[in-house]
Amino acid sequence: MTATNTLLTNNVITNEALIVFRNTFTLVPRAMRPIDSLFGRVGYKNGSTVNIRIPVRYESAIGGGINLNNSIETETSLTVVQRNIGMNFTTKDLTLSIDMFRQRFIEPAVAQLASDIDEDGYAALFNAVVGTPGGAAGAYNLVTPGAYVGGVPAAFTGADVSTLRPFLDAKARLEEQAAPKGERYAALTPGAEAALVDSLKGLFQSATEIAEQYKKGLMGLAAGLEFVESNTMPTFTTGTRSATGSTYTSGTSTMVISGTTGQTVTVGDQFVIAGVYAINPLTRSATSKLQVFTVTAAATAASSAYSLSVLPVPSVTAPDETVSAMPVASAAVTFIGGPSVTTDVNLVWQKNAVVCAFCDLDDDLPGAEAYVARDPETGIALRFVRQYLSTPDVVQNRLDVLYGWKWVRPQIACRVQG
Repeated sequence: MTATNTLLTNNVITNEALIVFRNTFTLVPRAMRPIDSLFGRVGYKNGSTVNIRIPVRYESAIGGGINLNNSIETETSLTVVQRNIGMNFTTKDLTLSIDMFRQRFIEPAVAQLASDIDEDGYAALFNAVVGTPGGAAGAYNLVTPGAYVGGVPAAFTGADVSTLRPFLDAKARLEEQAAPKGERYAALTPGAEAALVDSLKGLFQSATEIAEQYKKGLMGLAAGLEFVESNTMPTFTTGTRSATGSTYTSGTSTMVISGTTGQTVTVGDQFVIAGVYAINPLTRSATSKLQVFTVTAAATAASSAYSLSVLPVPSVTAPDETVSAMPVASAAVTFIGGPSVTTDVNLVWQKNAVVCAFCDLDDDLPGAEAYVARDPETGIALRFVRQYLSTPDVVQNRLDVLYGWKWVRPQIACRVQG
């Protein structure tokens, strides 16, 4: 009796790819999903953008009187993009067992898709939409190696990222910004994680965590953070501006500060202003750290002055205070980091800082076999399409994902550079 081969079907391939896909990400499982009751619903199409609600801030009152707050929700938009990988399979390939097919074709394709999607999320730190709520080009908070300088949240007591101290300082910055408890993460470059694991391998009490360090080089849980490794973390290069010597002149969302004509400030550059401290968003009291302002549009100094678009916008008006006091003329401005310095970027954040959304692609395609699979737990959706082209006599296959990123609360994220 002759054995018959069974071709792998679209739904088998798609479902298998989805299983691999959801277990390959580092950033996606550590972001909010979904963001809207309609966005991503099977069969629902709502265009390429969706609005994201940002939590309302309230003020309480003492005594019998009532403080009626206006419940005004602010919104920012998320734009989705389509990413795909095209593949050619022979009919012989499609007669393989699903385990063999997964190892040879699905895993390499899905690993590339997941890596690219994670990289987009990390890159969103620096490429967010300029000027929209939560659209700062990077987290408001920054920790870099060096000796600690009182009041400046740009340094810590320690030599490099091979110690826990910069990550503890980053966690403290999240606390000062009233980040929710739990679900706090740190994404490290391979080099940073290698140094940290080697430095701290004997300090963990959990035998499981120690085993993971030795077997996989993964740090795991420590200091209230879940550490993950990512080879898609971006690097950052500061502008040619001087670190010191500038002073504040005027402005809020667009600030005019002094500078050397011809020098540059790049997107993601950050600075502090003397006497302008960050506010705890729950207590409305000043913290001990100067507020960090992030530049959202590159600028070149002209006539000895920069005109810089920044976030957060300084405000002392309840309930949206961001600073202890408005900047005053001639106050010293200190840029974080030296001029033209390129550093690796590690990231610490709480899950509510970032949104990742997936939505369904159409599976009614003329002349093609298409199948969409969605993971009910994570909301991740994946489409597999197969189509025969008679002229070149090939069967084309593609995996497609429609997704988007938005850092909606960058104040509860922190860059650790070094």
